[in-house]
Amino acid sequence: MEVDVWPQRFTCSGRFTYVASDNMWSFVTSSSPSAYPQGHRAKDHQPPAQGSLAAPEANAEAIHFLSNLQQEELQMLMFSETLAMVSDTGEPEGELTIEVQRGKYKDELGMMSSCVLVHAFSRGFMDRMLCGNSLLGYLSWKLHIMEQHSQEFIKFHILPMEHKMSLVKQDDQLTMTRSVKEGEEMKTEVTFFPGSSTVGFISQAANLVLLRVMAWRQTVPNNARFLALDTEGKLCYSTYVRGFPGSGSWPGENPKGWGGGLG
Repeated sequence: MEVDVWPQRFTCSGRFTYVASDNMWSFVTSSSPSAYPQGHRAKDHQPPAQGSLAAPEANAEAIHFLSNLQQEELQMLMFSETLAMVSDTGEPEGELTIEVQRGKYKDELGMMSSCVLVHAFSRGFMDRMLCGNSLLGYLSWKLHIMEQHSQEFIKFHILPMEHKMSLVKQDDQLTMTRSVKEGEEMKTEVTFFPGSSTVGFISQAANLVLLRVMAWRQTVPNNARFLALDTEGKLCYSTYVRGFPGSGSWPGENPKGWGGGLG
């Protein structure tokens, strides 16, 4: 999942979303074995079963990369842009607008603090059905999540679907609320992640800013292994891999016409 690196084209293909830029491609890959314990759900506080795999953790390179982010650098990357979304065949399918700016955030104690404010939204068509998403995120200057709200919808002719997710950092824990609406039926689930398990976590909002940082620096933290949420709301690994412009190749492939492997 990724959205922005000075893009010329925005395409979706299966499980991956990727973006072409003038001089580099970036991919985000993730893995989340089902055996990983993923926080405590509101309706299920039982401890993980014995023999479970250890929860995924960001590595030192990822943590170091985030800790070295500078406010002055992020302020240079604050602007709004609108990108054209196209199909695999180049047909226009809608637009994506991303805005990053300086904002203010009020925590649960009423304290105000400076933050990075990210707002993104898109509208388009998938198989001639209207679809779209919106994102509003508040981040610290190290891209740690403070609060985030996202919404996705697909106007199926028979059974419209809408997904909503909220992330709120409170009392050294991250609270995730997910709701799915299919037609008139609504399902809601709440999950709590201890703060120690989200070190190196990259939210959707943070990902948009981080991709701008990589494009500005013209480098990708190849050895950094971050954390993200998969489509089921579980913590998983997330890595960024540099590729070649226009190749559309998967990470690790060596596209024809380009010497060497992916850097």
